[in-house]
Amino acid sequence: MFFFDGKITKFPIAYRFILIGSFGTLIGWIFYFLIYSTLSDIDNKATISWIITYLIGTIFQHYLHYRVTFSESKVTYLNSLGGAFVSYTAGLIGTSAINWFLIEYLDIFHHLAWIVTVILGSLMNYFLLRNISFKHK
Repeated sequence: MFFFDGKITKFPIAYRFILIGSFGTLIGWIFYFLIYSTLSDIDNKATISWIITYLIGTIFQHYLHYRVTFSESKVTYLNSLGGAFVSYTAGLIGTSAINWFLIEYLDIFHHLAWIVTVILGSLMNYFLLRNISFKHK
């Protein structure tokens, strides 16, 4: 798979998760920026942009994690995708609540809230994916 094949699969899973997650997060931020920029001035614009980006990114990020991060998993692609949607749905609910709280309640600038949400969501997703989607021992 393009530049992620080969040597990266020799890294420990946690490092691969961080590398692949960082790449996916960069792509996700680009999507977030584009969606946020194109939405008109509506209530909860940042959180709506977050949710749309999260949903789009789920399939992209799962593919990367399936091929690289959890490449040793014996779970089939479709079964892992089902588990990923369970994991990412839990993550979407949790991170959307965090994002809304940071922006609407604490009045934090939406880009800073995005960073905090990504960090907290990444931790949550790592454990959910590892234990639900890819059933890593």
